[in-house]
Amino acid sequence: MKDLLISIKGEITASNFYEWQTSLIQYIDSTNTELVTDEDFANADGTVKTFKAIEKRLDTVKQSALDQSHDIICLFKAIDSIKSHVRETRLVLNRQLTKRKKEIRLELIDSAIKRVKKFINSQEGVFPLLNHKDILQELDFELAIKSKSSLTTAQFALDRLVQAKIKEVGQRLDLVALNERNLSNVCNDYHFLFHDKKALLLKATDDLDILISNRVLDYKEKERKIKTPIVPKITEGELLPEELTAQVNSFDKVDFIMALECIADKKNPFSGDSFPAHLFLNDVDFFGVLNRVIEELKNEKLRSEEFGVANLEPRYIANYFPKRNGAKHDEFSRNILILKNTSSASREEVVCDFFSKLEPIIPVNCLVVSIPSSDPANRDRGISEIIKKLCHEGRRKNGDGILYRSKKILPAHFGGLRNVTSHLDTMAVSDPSLIVGNDVVLLDDVVTSGSSFRAAAIKLNRCRAMSITLIAIGKTAHE
Repeated sequence: MKDLLISIKGEITASNFYEWQTSLIQYIDSTNTELVTDEDFANADGTVKTFKAIEKRLDTVKQSALDQSHDIICLFKAIDSIKSHVRETRLVLNRQLTKRKKEIRLELIDSAIKRVKKFINSQEGVFPLLNHKDILQELDFELAIKSKSSLTTAQFALDRLVQAKIKEVGQRLDLVALNERNLSNVCNDYHFLFHDKKALLLKATDDLDILISNRVLDYKEKERKIKTPIVPKITEGELLPEELTAQVNSFDKVDFIMALECIADKKNPFSGDSFPAHLFLNDVDFFGVLNRVIEELKNEKLRSEEFGVANLEPRYIANYFPKRNGAKHDEFSRNILILKNTSSASREEVVCDFFSKLEPIIPVNCLVVSIPSSDPANRDRGISEIIKKLCHEGRRKNGDGILYRSKKILPAHFGGLRNVTSHLDTMAVSDPSLIVGNDVVLLDDVVTSGSSFRAAAIKLNRCRAMSITLIAIGKTAHE
């Protein structure tokens, strides 16, 4: 495109404008503006007419000069027009340029992230399944090309970052391998304590060692409290003082059964020493009878424990009034129905509302287990969403699904049986080791007779839960 060139010869050939301007100014300055006599008024009237004629003459001369420069005026108008057209085109092109640059930079970032992901996914074992969001943060890639003006330099910066990320992944691989070995050393005996294994594999090794040690020690302490009978140690021939006699009389069944087991193992339950080989306790028939007694006592104890668990009463937030209660079917009751309704658009809001009510009353670090639905196929449940929120960031352990329904039963509100036996026959525990030694909270949306709660509590008690708490969002009211 050729460069623009314009040449104008704007020359005034004849003019006395500046001399005329000077005399006009002198005339204006000499004008009398203080009118007193008739002569003053007459002179002023003539002066006004003169000024008007001068104004008209100036307009005439100006127009004449403009007519003589018509070509120049047309040129100026054409310049303004083409300038406006260039500006509009420039703005449109600049917007497209900015947008396309942004799109390409995002494509480069996406491509770089995919390269790192591909490397992660190419690794063996559990590593690709771990949470690597910190390595794949898009912000890191955006900052890498923030000050890069060209696509070439941006691509170069991303290539360097990808190499650094791959190196970081390699270091994490070594960390995970080491942590996996450390966990495997304890998981044979205590695997139920590390249900969050995927998250633990990414911890610093020193921190993980401390955590493993603390969890195992805490579990052993809980087990010790459950198992260890408080047996006073006395020497042979020593009489029991009254206070020790009272203590022995206060032993519970666990202490007594463990004392008998100690005898069956040919050891003194008070001292822990082995009995002398010559004593009659080496009689085979005696030990056979003793073992049968121990087994019967254990069964009786289990029945007694289950009776106690089966009489636990669920806590609840408020009464739930079914629709048939008319005006008493309040907002709280309607929200419970929304929680049960998988297609409700308001369920997420209701989940958040019930979560805020449950959060203060459910202990941290407990295992939250849901009462299974009467239909095994019903997996999209609002109560599951609440449990996810309660267990966010490891505040509690998510036990949703540990209890499951092995066979479909008719819901109680449709005429199904409301007894513990029907639930015991159709409920099962997926992995009993996840229950052992844990403080468990059983959670459901509504409790009516409480039979499903009691059946679930019996199931978990058989798996040696440390404690069991029953909590429902609402309790059915029949008034």
